[in-house]
Amino acid sequence: MSRYRVVIATGAQTEIAEAVAYIAEHGSPAAAQRWLDELEALLAGMAAMPERFETAPESAYFTQGTLRRALHHSYRVLFTIDAQTVRVLHVRHGMRDELTKP
Repeated sequence: MSRYRVVIATGAQTEIAEAVAYIAEHGSPAAAQRWLDELEALLAGMAAMPERFETAPESAYFTQGTLRRALHHSYRVLFTIDAQTVRVLHVRHGMRDELTKP
């Protein structure tokens, strides 16, 4: 089975850091670390078989390929697959509005 390289966009890295800080502040530092560890496991799974994740609703007006989503607790991980690279574009809380047309 071929493996994909997972690349996390700068904006997604910022969103991850913000989520970890929020969980640590409103939950506990231990819960934030568990959330991050589980996210890293999800990303590792994407490296093995990213096609298993469903197409995101926003993909209808996303012009750079198919936008996919993976669910991680109450967060949505939005990504594309380009050749052998998975590009994580956003990690957004599920209560946030869907992405709109650029």
